[in-house]
Amino acid sequence: AMEAVPVGDSSCVRFDVTLEGNLAEEIVQAVPAHAYILIADENVFALYGEKFIQKFSKTGKTLHVKVLPSGETTKDRKVKEEVEDYMLEMKMNRDSCCIAMGGGVIGDLTGYIAATYMRGVPFVQIPTTLLAMVDASVGGKTAVNTPMGKNLIGAFHQPVVVYMDMAFLDGFSKRDPKRAEREFRAGIAEIIKTGAIWDASLFEVCEQKVELIQSRDHAVLNEIVRRSVAIKAEVVTLDPKEGGLRAILNWGHTVGHAVEGLCGMADYSDGLLHGECVAIGMVLESNLARAMGLLHSSAVGRIIRCIQAYNLPIKIPEALHIDDIMKKMMGDKKNTGGKLKCVLLDRIGHCYEPKASMVDVELVRMVCSPNISPVPSGPLSGTVRVPGSKSVSNRVLPLAVMGRGDCRIKGLLHSDDTQRCMEALCLLHPQGEAAFEWEEGGEVLRVSGTNGNLRVPKQELYLGNSGTSARFLSGVATVIKEEGGSVVITGNKRMKQRPIKDMVDALVKFGCTIEYLEGEGCPPIKIVSKGLNGGTITMSAQISSQYVSGILLAAPLAQGDLTLQLEEDKPISEPYVDMTVGMMREFGVQVQKPSSNSYLIPSSGYTNPPVYEVEADASAATYPLAIAAITGGRVTCEAVGAGSVQGDANFCHLLAKMGCKVEQTPSSTTVEGPPAGQLMGLGEIDMESMTDAFMTAAVLAAVAKGKTMIRGVANQRVKECNRILVMVEELGKCGVVCRELSDGIEIEGAGGVEGLRGATILCHDDHRIAMSFGVLGCLLPGLIITEKECVEKTYPEFWDHLRLKLRAQLMSADSHIHLEGSKATDPHCILIGMRGAGKTTMGKELARRTKREFVDMDDVAVAEIGMQIIDFVHANGWPKFRELEAALLKRVLQEKKRGCIIACGGGIVETEECREGLKAAAQAGHMVVHMMRDIREIEELLTSDPSRPKLPEPPAVAWTRREPLYKQCSTHEFLILSAAEEGEAAHEELFSLVDRFLRSQLAPVVEDSITISLTYPDMKEASSYIPEIERGADVLEFRVDLLSDCSLLNARLQHAILRRVATLPILWTVRSVSQGGKFAGSEEEMLALLQLGLRLGCEFVDVESCWSTAMCKAVVDKKGSSRVVASFHDFSERAYTAEELEKLFLRLRMQGGADVVKVAIRTTKATQVADMQHAINRFRARSSLPAVGLCMGEEGKLSRVLNKFLTFSTHPLLPGTAAPGQLVAEDIRRLKVELGLLPATCSFFLFGSPIAKSASPAMHNAAFAACGLKGWSYERCETADVSVALETISSASFGGGSVTIPLKEELLPHMHILTDSARRIGAVNTITVKRGGDGSRILIGDNTDWVAIHRLVQDRLNMRRLAQGGEPRVLLVGAGGTARAAMYALKKLRGITGPVLVYNRTKSRAEALAAEFGAEVVEDLSSVTQLGVIVSTIPPDGHAVIPETLLQARPIMLDASYLPGGTSLSQRAAAAGCDLIIGPHMLFEQATYQSERWTGRKARRSVMAKAICSHFGAESGLQALLAHEMKG
Repeated sequence: AMEAVPVGDSSCVRFDVTLEGNLAEEIVQAVPAHAYILIADENVFALYGEKFIQKFSKTGKTLHVKVLPSGETTKDRKVKEEVEDYMLEMKMNRDSCCIAMGGGVIGDLTGYIAATYMRGVPFVQIPTTLLAMVDASVGGKTAVNTPMGKNLIGAFHQPVVVYMDMAFLDGFSKRDPKRAEREFRAGIAEIIKTGAIWDASLFEVCEQKVELIQSRDHAVLNEIVRRSVAIKAEVVTLDPKEGGLRAILNWGHTVGHAVEGLCGMADYSDGLLHGECVAIGMVLESNLARAMGLLHSSAVGRIIRCIQAYNLPIKIPEALHIDDIMKKMMGDKKNTGGKLKCVLLDRIGHCYEPKASMVDVELVRMVCSPNISPVPSGPLSGTVRVPGSKSVSNRVLPLAVMGRGDCRIKGLLHSDDTQRCMEALCLLHPQGEAAFEWEEGGEVLRVSGTNGNLRVPKQELYLGNSGTSARFLSGVATVIKEEGGSVVITGNKRMKQRPIKDMVDALVKFGCTIEYLEGEGCPPIKIVSKGLNGGTITMSAQISSQYVSGILLAAPLAQGDLTLQLEEDKPISEPYVDMTVGMMREFGVQVQKPSSNSYLIPSSGYTNPPVYEVEADASAATYPLAIAAITGGRVTCEAVGAGSVQGDANFCHLLAKMGCKVEQTPSSTTVEGPPAGQLMGLGEIDMESMTDAFMTAAVLAAVAKGKTMIRGVANQRVKECNRILVMVEELGKCGVVCRELSDGIEIEGAGGVEGLRGATILCHDDHRIAMSFGVLGCLLPGLIITEKECVEKTYPEFWDHLRLKLRAQLMSADSHIHLEGSKATDPHCILIGMRGAGKTTMGKELARRTKREFVDMDDVAVAEIGMQIIDFVHANGWPKFRELEAALLKRVLQEKKRGCIIACGGGIVETEECREGLKAAAQAGHMVVHMMRDIREIEELLTSDPSRPKLPEPPAVAWTRREPLYKQCSTHEFLILSAAEEGEAAHEELFSLVDRFLRSQLAPVVEDSITISLTYPDMKEASSYIPEIERGADVLEFRVDLLSDCSLLNARLQHAILRRVATLPILWTVRSVSQGGKFAGSEEEMLALLQLGLRLGCEFVDVESCWSTAMCKAVVDKKGSSRVVASFHDFSERAYTAEELEKLFLRLRMQGGADVVKVAIRTTKATQVADMQHAINRFRARSSLPAVGLCMGEEGKLSRVLNKFLTFSTHPLLPGTAAPGQLVAEDIRRLKVELGLLPATCSFFLFGSPIAKSASPAMHNAAFAACGLKGWSYERCETADVSVALETISSASFGGGSVTIPLKEELLPHMHILTDSARRIGAVNTITVKRGGDGSRILIGDNTDWVAIHRLVQDRLNMRRLAQGGEPRVLLVGAGGTARAAMYALKKLRGITGPVLVYNRTKSRAEALAAEFGAEVVEDLSSVTQLGVIVSTIPPDGHAVIPETLLQARPIMLDASYLPGGTSLSQRAAAAGCDLIIGPHMLFEQATYQSERWTGRKARRSVMAKAICSHFGAESGLQALLAHEMKG
């Protein structure tokens, strides 16, 4: 019998006692007691309960039994109470013993009951799952779960004895094999964890004996369970109360517990077992240790491979959001003082510290996030050793397996590809996993050769997306000879699209038997095991050199010498074939090459070299070298030099052509880049010899000067994705002009990042796409790279090397990223509708406001046919014109690369071709707006305009036919109320609708926000009251069901009336009768109304959960830039428990489609308010969605005060309330303050001196009042002493502030976070206060001067470019603090030419500024020409330096001085006819941006404009600003 394992002084684990034997007697002897209670779940009891009771009855002792439901929900406080009440009812006293028979849930619950019942009674554990045996049953940690997290309430209470009987595992296998297998694997995860933190040899057993363990080999299983238990017992004995060392047992649990706590939610119905969640946690926490530079990538690779070998998950489920995961982690009991604690490994079998370490929360977030965003931070330099070559690694593994003798491989790449290859080779190797053994801490892999004696695998070879492995092993599999045997090679979805036809056809023609199992020409394939004959194979190698290498690798094991004859003169990517031949030579096979397209391979077999060293991956090295090139840094890559066998080692010579300095030794390569933006294009370049590097070259070409044409890379279309097409699409998103060639890509270099933009990059699970755009992101701000983990394929430590070796700044980028396919990133707005509906008039004004080109399709047609449309129609007829119209629409949509406003003819929907074109445009992400007007007005207009060609039918008849066609083809609709309404209000509303779409702008949902429910039956009655009703509100609820007529026609009309007077976002609500409203129509009618709300562009649309799932999904799928409020209302006065309410909130999330969830119940009990708040708190612990919880009626009014988001309220001017118990918004805010839910005051300050005349207080206080933010104030803090400012900032009521001279630089070091602009400009002028996860206050320092300058100049530049064309030059005058902000802004301008020119009287200061930002110094202003923009940041007394000749060209002139009435410069510029921007304009624009940052609400621009104009007076030159903002 196995010896017992002691745990501390009073507990032990026994392996020699079984249920079939004397278990009951042993319990009674070990724990004498008056009475016993067996606690088990229903599944365990059904299997073993009666047998245990029968055995126990023979002891003569009293046994009570409590059977509980299965599952994690049983581990709950209420269940604990239920069991304790039963024990009291059974009169069990302190002389009692609890027996836990089950898994971890039962063990934890029973242990906690025993710890607290009668102040503590003994208990014993009988774990029935492998996970419980190796984890929960040992250590004495007992607990129950709460909504805030797992195991937050519990105690340390050791079981007296734990009985481990492996027979329990067999019982579950018979009853529920699938579940039992998952439970078993979950237990293995804990054993892997134990080995990884404490005992490397235990980890190696798990790593090397996978087949034996999975087959339940009792000898191996007993060994690893006992060793795992002994380790845990040792740790627990050393640290019984988790004072430090014991925390290491929580490796994998920081992330794992967060995942586990969220997986029981409605959106993730499968759930995950504890061990499965820990497996995910181990992978991510290994990545975290690697990201901190503690754990070598080889160790991370081994851990991942070991976990995957047992089919355990390694990724966070997609249904879980990173915000929720981080929130869960921060609430874990192991995190104290607001810091995140995590166990870290520094090698397998050893922890970095003998306790949990403090880890930066943002780093954890970045590691766990699916996406990442590089932050440009200047030149990047360092020394990097990239991983081993993927190409060499994928060749050496099959070579070593096929060879004679052992081979020790050094420097092997630890990646997804090599992992898949090794897994497949294990299946082909007679020794299985034993064929591979890691030595020297995972640095060396010992491979036992088979001497060519490969076996038929017991299962298919699954190779994921490793095309290289699939092609190589397809060749290798042909040499296996076994009667009746076969090999199936398969992979993931993308693998099943990757071609293998030429290779298979050649082998089949040669005599092999190979069958396609799904699609012709692609895996999966089945290869019959009849061996490979000698002879001649003829094959095409036009698509992939891997076909050639696959046959070459197999050929030495053929049954005779083999000749491979290629159909082409030479193979594509020939250097890779040469690499294969060279490596075969090192394994004892001499390949002869009689000609350039033939290979003779002897049937000699392979002889393994004792040691083989894999050189570093030259393809991977292109990325750090390219980072040096793109940022102007200096990077050295070790182990990749002139002596490399890899073609990509020559990539550095391309960088030299682009303007880089290159130094290359036989074993290293160093690249030093020119200043950022100074790379030169490559012209036309053939990259056939280094095809994998073409994407790296492409991103560099995007920011280089001049054109680059990359050719010779046609084979890249059949890699992990169509790489050429993807590069064209993703670079296009960034504003790069590029096009696909037959064998490559053509790129118009931007000469830097000016004119380019950030974008969300879809990587298509392609490691090279991700790394290439990682390079681009080091220079181009705003790049979000999805699927960041796909770099694991070849360069697992890529992101870590960027951070640790090159000092790049990276951040997680994962909140609410929209990841639909390749949508247009600069979409068109296409206007359709009847002739006379206002498309041209409204479209022109829309183009002016959006700064976009206006395209009138009628004008395009006239230019094409050389005559008026009416004349063409008379001569050729309408059908001919419709053909022309379709062709022109297609051409315009193809040729216009930047977003335009396109007005189409009224009959554009008459032909199928045009309709399909419009639908395709909508599908691609463009906006198609149906412009609508009363048909009677249209008829009147058309009959009075003889210049328009007459329709062959009355307009009303055409309208009847076209109306459904317009709806089919459009994404939105816009109603013009009347001809008189085609004025400012209509223009502003159309602009607002289109602007929200073009910018993908979602309405904010801020805390303590107010929604006013409008109850007017006719919005005409409300028009004059809306401005007053809006005051202090955040959203207007448009109750469609309360209209006197809620038909589609009237709802559209009423919405248009409301929109013309409202400025707040609109919530479109159609409340049904069953939910307390007045809509009594069908589901089909409800869907039509809700979709109308979406088409009208309402910022919010309410969707009731009472309707079918299909209907709710139909709304969610089309929500676009609207937010969905998923709601449930119950007027029955039923009493709900907090748990029931929480379930309602969870159900309302609509599989992730909801943006806000709302539960409203009518109540007569004030206690329901507490239940509602409890439910909201529980829900918020699980989800980041805003939750609205309201109790309707008099007794529930307090719920409206306690509610956080979009509190539904009424107003005295409304005809009635929309729901019982609604309060006036002003009363809600007052009560919140009285209850301490809102601060009585929130103070903002302007810091600096002199500031007595500043207009900022007037603007911000007016904005606060308009938002209803009583108690918010903005005051002056006039001081030049930073300590005085800091004292004010430290006040509890401080909400934020503005900073001016002389404190802009002094306050920099006192901020917790600095934005990129503040860092680059070197000054803070805006302070925002945020709260950390622990409630601590975080000061964010920003510089918003540049925002104002950029907005003002870019708007005017866009308008000028539309009117005049061309790209002007820009001059900056000055070199002080404001000049730095201006330079930062000007560098981001689109539509300018050349570098920014800078002039300053002190030339050295101008030179320093120019050198830092890549600008050009001007010494003589009189010599400057073609200026389109001048920005002056110098004091008024220096304005004379700007000559009249520059002003006479009428440039955009920004004078940053803040003088009432203007400066001499602004007066001269105005007199010369310049497009003038003055200092107060900047102050206003900056203030609106600050207001949005501080309040979380859209800036009240018109109110703030009135305030600044009033402050500066009538002579300030701001009247035009006031007029413009009042129109809006």
